[in-house]
Amino acid sequence: MGTFLDIFNALITKWFLKCLRKRKTSSIKNLKFYILAGIFSSFLLGFQIIWLLDPISLFSRTLSTGFYPLLSAFIEKIGNSINFIPEYISSRFSTETKLNFEIITPVITIFILILLLEFYSRRFWCKVLCPLGAFYSLAGHFKLLRRITSSSCTGCGDCSKTCKMEAIDTNDHRRTDNNECILCFSCTKSCKQGATKIGFKSKPQPAPYDTNRRSFLLWIAGGVTAGYAGVNFSNTFSRNHQILRPPGAIKESLFLDSCIRCHECIKICMSSGNFLQPCGFESGLEGFWTPRGVAKDGWCEYECNLCTLVCPSGAIKPLDIETKKKTKIGIAQIDKSRCLPWKKNEECFVCEEHCPTPQKAIQLDEMEVFISDSEKLKIKRPSVNKNLCIGCGICEAKCPVEGEKGIKIKPIL
Repeated sequence: MGTFLDIFNALITKWFLKCLRKRKTSSIKNLKFYILAGIFSSFLLGFQIIWLLDPISLFSRTLSTGFYPLLSAFIEKIGNSINFIPEYISSRFSTETKLNFEIITPVITIFILILLLEFYSRRFWCKVLCPLGAFYSLAGHFKLLRRITSSSCTGCGDCSKTCKMEAIDTNDHRRTDNNECILCFSCTKSCKQGATKIGFKSKPQPAPYDTNRRSFLLWIAGGVTAGYAGVNFSNTFSRNHQILRPPGAIKESLFLDSCIRCHECIKICMSSGNFLQPCGFESGLEGFWTPRGVAKDGWCEYECNLCTLVCPSGAIKPLDIETKKKTKIGIAQIDKSRCLPWKKNEECFVCEEHCPTPQKAIQLDEMEVFISDSEKLKIKRPSVNKNLCIGCGICEAKCPVEGEKGIKIKPIL
């Protein structure tokens, strides 16, 4: 995230804002500590929201759910049509990616807002808002390497101007807030006298550091209130159990706490069955942006275990192919009011044909039905063997019935 912000800042400074004077953020830099306190106190009450502002999750989610589908759509719709994208590149992207703008829009909007803050001050996100930055800042008190200035310092202020974290005191350029310093070496490069270096120092001399205790306590109280309200608000949704989780997902309550909403599983699923999609409020407020299976958009590929291998937080356990093939994530149920053989007495065996299990979990049973008082018709109607079905969803995805499908995947309750 920091690298991307530096690149973006360099581009806007070079191309658009050569004369723009960036504002200092010294008066609001402590905001990130209050955010961290609020998140931590909320977490203690059982409402985990760190994924919303954690930069690693945020950046990964932006690439996976935001830019990756747009890039895939560009390569499919435009790149291949004018034949300027090499085949070995285009083959790396899904040609069946569905653009879910309800999910893409908020994800990209949050990221764009972070970028726009660079117009106000360099690395505004890192200095003012990032909770991980606040944690690093607290840990920075124990760092071994620090900025050291010699007596040859003339106080020209070049180091202070180039410091992206505003860690150098603007009034006394020899003083450094080592909690904020990220050892980027910009100060050593800008010092014409060579009076600044990064090295070991036993006695740190940080710049004055003041966190308003009253404000800090208010943020802790706010976090406790948010956590209490969040848990109760989430419970009012009466968590929807019609949620299909990825194969290998741990127990639901632990899954909600462990999932960091990085969407790596969703991204990798786009390359196979396009089964996983981000949740809205289908599983309550706590489940927002967690991955869920949507069989009408895709299916869990029988020979694929990629989502179980890319999860960085343990919310999805790694499974080998053979174990994954036997892992149930749901059960197919036939809607007799929609299924063509059941409702209209029309021949259809699409679901049975596509069922990937060695012994077909969907079986066709020949039945005699009366189509009039004197006329009978033999027709094969599908039924589901619940012992064999793993809930992969390909039957629902391939069902030819328009609108609500004639067969649906339900989670195991």
